Amino acid sequence: MWSLSSFIIPFVIIGTIVLSSVVIASAATAKDSGKVKVDVRSGPTKCKKKDKIQVDTLVGIHYRATVDKSSKAGEKGRQLDSSYDKGYAQEILVGRGKVIKGLDIGLIGLCVDAKATLIIPPHLAYGDQGNPPHLPGGVTLKYEVEILTVKPAPPPPPESEFAKIDFNKDGKISVEEAEDYFDQKEQPINIDKLWKDEDKDKDGFISWDEFTGPKGDRPPPQPIKKEPQQAEVSAATIFKDLDIDSDGKLTRKELNALFVEIGQELTDKFWDDSDLDKDGFVSWAEFIGSKDDSNSSEKDEL
Repeated sequence: MWSLSSFIIPFVIIGTIVLSSVVIASAATAKDSGKVKVDVRSGPTKCKKKDKIQVDTLVGIHYRATVDKSSKAGEKGRQLDSSYDKGYAQEILVGRGKVIKGLDIGLIGLCVDAKATLIIPPHLAYGDQGNPPHLPGGVTLKYEVEILTVKPAPPPPPESEFAKIDFNKDGKISVEEAEDYFDQKEQPINIDKLWKDEDKDKDGFISWDEFTGPKGDRPPPQPIKKEPQQAEVSAATIFKDLDIDSDGKLTRKELNALFVEIGQELTDKFWDDSDLDKDGFVSWAEFIGSKDDSNSSEKDEL
């Protein structure tokens, strides 16, 4: 069944304002949470632990952020951002510094389905420095929030010790990499025993599959290997493009076209250095810098 909470998306920077202070007002209950004023306007004020915002919970909320009327800076009442206007809610991790401090403080203890208003003073929002060019320093923020969902944060991805040791990121650990790693940690290690236990195929390296320590749930991405003939293929393409009459050799006029294209001048010295056999042409072998150009037609063919 579709519900409003189905449209919650992960926490992001919204426009120019970080969704870090969310609040909603309620005349029913008011509290002062570390100088963040929290008014619950409607909805439950007491709930089971599983429905209450705590540190390390993912909270799905709708919000509207404005400059509070009590603010000494900024345009009072100016709307900064609104999930209602965007048409979708946000999901944020509370209590771990992922949002502004005032929001981390003020959301704690609110229940699912509550609507509240948080008044966040400058030192718990963007401070004296503000959020230029969108907000000056010293702004007091007002967040009107609606708590849609509360759920435990997912566990962090498993740490990969393999990735830390594999310094050159080639997908395998060398003896040198292991020694450097454990030296930096000032941790004594018997490298010979480690290799005897871990290097199953005895190729001198420990692969991701062989590694028995913490390594995450998938191998690290491998670097992209360049095609071995890439540079020469590129030179052949340039030579063919310059060889207008397709006779397998370049005249000075044809070679000069390359220099014109890059905004330079073909000098006599460059031509003399390129035309090694002094026949008035630059062959393919001469073009790529071969020092053994015997003038044979076979050698000049691409």
